[in-house]
Amino acid sequence: MVAPDALLAVDDLSDVLPRWLGADRLRALAERLRPLLKPGEMDPPAGFTGALRPYQRHGLAWLQRLREAGAGGVLADDMGLGKTVQVLAHLAIEHAAGRLDKPVLVVAPASVAP
Repeated sequence: MVAPDALLAVDDLSDVLPRWLGADRLRALAERLRPLLKPGEMDPPAGFTGALRPYQRHGLAWLQRLREAGAGGVLADDMGLGKTVQVLAHLAIEHAAGRLDKPVLVVAPASVAP
């Protein structure tokens, strides 16, 4: 995980970064990642039948911020805390927005299937 101070400190490196090849790309990446520091919560789209707890809405917002930043990510926590429903909600948002243009395979424990 990137320390929040590391992203905020990119602006403080103006005397060093201009000498780097790709300094502008590094600054742009830091700006795209900055919203990940405080993703907030997000509700699933209308028609999504799953129920999300507050921490799952936080995870959903984090997944959406990663997409906006053009980055990938992994949800990892204890079993049974709802990673599958967070991913399904994320995919539902992507589908509703017309961004889901390829098939998706979700691998989940049989215990979450009806």
